[in-house]
Amino acid sequence: MWHRRAGKDKVFMAMLAAAAMQRIGIYFYILPYYAQARKVIWNGMDSRGVRNLAVIPDELIAHKNNSEMILTLVNGSLLYFLGSDNIDSIVGTNPLGIFFSEYSIHKPSVWNFLRPILVENNGFAFFNGTPRGRNHMYTMLQAAKRRPNEWFHEVLTIEDTGVMTEEQVEEEIDEGMDRALAKQEFYCSFDAALTGAYYDEAMQLMETEGRVKDFHIERYQPVDVSWDLGIDDTMVLTFWQTLGRELRIIDVIAHNSVGLDWYVRELQKKPYIYGNHYLPHDIRVRELGNMGKTRKQTLYDLGLDNLIDLPKHSLQDGINEVRKILGRVYIHATNCNEVVEALKSYRRQWDEERQVFNNTPMRDWSNHYADSIRYFAMGHRERVDKSKLPHTAHGTGYDPIHRRDPSYPYQQEEKQQEPFGGRYSHVQQSWDPLDHLVSDGYYS
Repeated sequence: MWHRRAGKDKVFMAMLAAAAMQRIGIYFYILPYYAQARKVIWNGMDSRGVRNLAVIPDELIAHKNNSEMILTLVNGSLLYFLGSDNIDSIVGTNPLGIFFSEYSIHKPSVWNFLRPILVENNGFAFFNGTPRGRNHMYTMLQAAKRRPNEWFHEVLTIEDTGVMTEEQVEEEIDEGMDRALAKQEFYCSFDAALTGAYYDEAMQLMETEGRVKDFHIERYQPVDVSWDLGIDDTMVLTFWQTLGRELRIIDVIAHNSVGLDWYVRELQKKPYIYGNHYLPHDIRVRELGNMGKTRKQTLYDLGLDNLIDLPKHSLQDGINEVRKILGRVYIHATNCNEVVEALKSYRRQWDEERQVFNNTPMRDWSNHYADSIRYFAMGHRERVDKSKLPHTAHGTGYDPIHRRDPSYPYQQEEKQQEPFGGRYSHVQQSWDPLDHLVSDGYYS
């Protein structure tokens, strides 16, 4: 755990080359994103114009594969430069050593995914980074401190390295850098709040009140699913149960580079009774590679129902809705650890030139989880705002997928697709299978 500008990557790359020359095999150097690995390591250079790859002497390199970012050393070892955003692409390889750069902003599950391979190969792993709140890297550091015979750990601030002086840090603060950010970046402070985090206060309150814990999942209560859709990117599905005023996140699915059919199969494996599926507005965009079908139509064809495509909304509006509901949210600690870490890590970008946080979120692994939560918050707002719903024959005012409103746009579209019944024939029903939940006050 070294402060910013301490030279973490140069030290790690020297260690990478040394390890690969001592034992022939495959070694991984992993950054949070593949594009980042190319920009920062493969093509990057320092302030003096020296390329970062120059840390590995040319005399050790037999071949350089520029397109795949692989170095072959003279003794036969292979050095892969990767991003953890697409870690499934390396399934089947057997690394002897793995170097994680900026581990505090990696997706937490990546280490758990790769750890068994190292155990089998009697391998090793190194992790570097700068604090990003008390997240998975903080947890790992504490574990290392408890097991000194198995782990090496080191925390270096500017007071230890002398790379910067305290006066220089104060100059950065005087020029507009947030003091909490300076403590985090230059003094490796975990106690400083994650600067720029959208939900920092709400997550602290959630943990203080004990709402991140394992709890009983109600077998017979419906489960809503909020989808963050990606194509070649990570897609996240978050599972919710509503119990009175409590909103419970009970499970999550996250994957990338697989089709919608994979997610539907995973949904079918879960032991849940599904309610509504909340999807972003672009679910209706037609895909040229799928005979012009929308992804919503594809999901219907795969057997899903109760698909709610949300109105387009601003990012800030969605973030505000998440803030409103987080005070009522409980998160299943075992099933949804990544959701907790993502909500803590989701933050605004820091503008180095202007020395302020801008209104754009950092593009990292946490975005997909945060977006999935945001879509549920917006869907929940639409559902509970009964003034926007048509009154029903039963007088409840609750009609979550507009079964009783023939004027609703997608009802018209779907009835045209199958006018004589079939999958969409439920839209003409006069009853609502969830009415008993309303009468019981379940959706109050």
